[in-house]
Amino acid sequence: VARYGRGVFIPDVTKDHRYVEVVKGIKGEIVVPILGDGEIYGIINLESFSELSYDDYEILSILGRQIGMALRKERLFKSVAEEARRFKTLYELSLGLSSPEALEDVLDKVCKRIEKERGYVNISVAIYDRKRVSWRLLAGRVKSKLSEETFKKLESAGGVVSKALREGAVVNVPDVRKVGYYIEVFEETLSELAVPIYVGDRIEGVLDVESPRLNDFSKEDEEFFESIANMIGLVLARERLLEDLRTQGRKLESLLHISRRLMLINDEDELYGYLCKALAESLGYKRVAYRKVDWERGIAFLKGEAGEWLGVGENIPLDRGTVAGYVAFTGDVFKSDDLDSDTRIKRKYIKGVKSIIAIPLKVNGSVDGILFVSDGEEKAFTKYDEELLYMVVSLLSSSLDRIKFLNSINKKSQVMDLLYKLSLRLSRCLSEEEVYDVVIDFLKEVESYSKITIMTLEGEELVLKRSYPSRGKVVRLKLGEGITGWVALHGESVLVGDVSKDSRYVEWFEGIKSELAVPVRVEGNIYGVLNLESEIMGVFTEEDRWLLEAVATSMGIVLENISHLKDLEDNLFATTLALAKTIEYKDPYTRGHCERVMEYADALALRIGLSDVERKRLRYACILHDIGKIGVPGRILDKPGRLTDEEYEIVKRHPVLGEELLKEVPFLREISLLVRWHHERWDGRGYPDGLKGYEIPLESRIMAIADAFDAMTSDRPYRRALSKEEAIAQIRGGMGTQFDPVLASEFLSLIEGGEFDEDRLKQ
Repeated sequence: VARYGRGVFIPDVTKDHRYVEVVKGIKGEIVVPILGDGEIYGIINLESFSELSYDDYEILSILGRQIGMALRKERLFKSVAEEARRFKTLYELSLGLSSPEALEDVLDKVCKRIEKERGYVNISVAIYDRKRVSWRLLAGRVKSKLSEETFKKLESAGGVVSKALREGAVVNVPDVRKVGYYIEVFEETLSELAVPIYVGDRIEGVLDVESPRLNDFSKEDEEFFESIANMIGLVLARERLLEDLRTQGRKLESLLHISRRLMLINDEDELYGYLCKALAESLGYKRVAYRKVDWERGIAFLKGEAGEWLGVGENIPLDRGTVAGYVAFTGDVFKSDDLDSDTRIKRKYIKGVKSIIAIPLKVNGSVDGILFVSDGEEKAFTKYDEELLYMVVSLLSSSLDRIKFLNSINKKSQVMDLLYKLSLRLSRCLSEEEVYDVVIDFLKEVESYSKITIMTLEGEELVLKRSYPSRGKVVRLKLGEGITGWVALHGESVLVGDVSKDSRYVEWFEGIKSELAVPVRVEGNIYGVLNLESEIMGVFTEEDRWLLEAVATSMGIVLENISHLKDLEDNLFATTLALAKTIEYKDPYTRGHCERVMEYADALALRIGLSDVERKRLRYACILHDIGKIGVPGRILDKPGRLTDEEYEIVKRHPVLGEELLKEVPFLREISLLVRWHHERWDGRGYPDGLKGYEIPLESRIMAIADAFDAMTSDRPYRRALSKEEAIAQIRGGMGTQFDPVLASEFLSLIEGGEFDEDRLKQ
């Protein structure tokens, strides 16, 4: 019943296999769940020595539901009470912050009350002075508890508070004992919550809460204290704004209430509606309207209005002969004392309007919206009104930036996580091609950008390396050609909201409306350009530019590392090859042998699917597989006849000597055992250790085949070279005895398939 939430009526328990005897002599049993809104709170169990009826079951079922509803109601009451207490605290805080009382006093009272109600250790509000690199405490007992040394440490880098300040995000520490950055101030603290305080787009301080209980802060607590932090931030912003307003005198007093309200609104549509209503009601303007400019559709559409002539001109075309068109195209403030006689305007959309002021709101240099204030009387507005409304638009712009910033916080945190994952993926790349693929895949995942291209600079041209989803029309661009070429030439990122208005644009894909291009630098020099395009006008934002620049920076760092690594590997390989050739000069008959063995072995490794890392290790081993012959006397190596048993034993020592030499060199240590075992046989009759079958490393088995084949097809002091056909027969004959049969079969397929030019290799 507890599991499934359904009641059970058992007239005779002896006939029910689920029954577990607790009291002897029980005849019947009824079990019903205690339910509240579908949630199981418990059960009611009735056992009887006499018969039970279905009426008993019904009564208990009703009782279970009634108890469940009561329990549910009790929980709801507790939840509602907790929410009410939070809202009450926020309400009282908002009243206190709006009062003339000092900010420190209001915060200190609220913090102490919350401390007492919730049993917290301490609640502090600290503002960070970036210029002085120090904290200013507005509330809390922290500073009185800190030593001078600890406080300096807290100021410089340490503590949960400083972590929230640096990261710009809520830091919830369930157990302070488990984090290294925690700085103890109160002994009883077990968990801590630090919430950043934003003023506009800057972090100005931290609200810190310490609790004597482990894991004490829920998601609701985070949201509650974030609300308090937001209020504090708004008040701090308000205070800074008030400082500026006081210098402006009485002409800005009327904006005080509006500015406070704007800072508390977090919805864009609500913001426009409130602003228009406040200007009409508080400042007495006859008609106020705000319109957003849609450049793609060529209209200015209504977002808010108040006062007279409501519901007129929902969408106004961006015609240069209208007020909206004039402001949108020129970007200038429009003021007219008599619209009827104003030669700049050819068309009016509202009859009866005589005076008008229109102020543009710009985003990235382009008009994004227009605030209109109009009146039926001529010369209704003064220079003072123009300055006042200009300030209103500035406040509106700041509020919109704040809303956009708050909305972008979540997106940015997600993007930062993705950038971290990108850096991990890029760190595993070993070639430029891998880097290109990883970057394209990442950008497809992040925003599903419609067009992505990567071009690299080769001389005076940009060459296409990757393109998603298709190649488009452009494969090469001259330096300076198109937006991409301009970015490569000047080394600056470019964001174009409307490519039709940019003379630099060169069409790659049909229907493109906007473009974003950023340079990729390697060692400070332009390496190439990372480019995004879209069929939507104005789709790219500064956040997109920030993201793409971060990707380009990561990309450049990895490409630089790959370049350094390649140079290092080339130098190491050249040194290794020179060392091998030095050894070969002892034996003119084996000159070029190590390089040919490497060619044969690498081809076989590629055929069977070895990784780039495994193939590189194998190439080094092949080049140095006979380095141990440096310890074999030349008279034995050059002997034209058959070696004696004693001489053969000396020759057999060269794999061991090779291992001993190589393991002393750090970067060659991992191939030393491959060299030791390159003369082991599949049947276990090889040397020096008699390994057999899969006991022999794969690379050593490959080397054994390549080494034997080249030795067979090369002249030696004691015999002439075998023909290719004879050598193939020898290899085939050794399959399963001397050689790994599978590898030998694959090798012979390469040889017989004409994969090698033996004459070129011999040269």
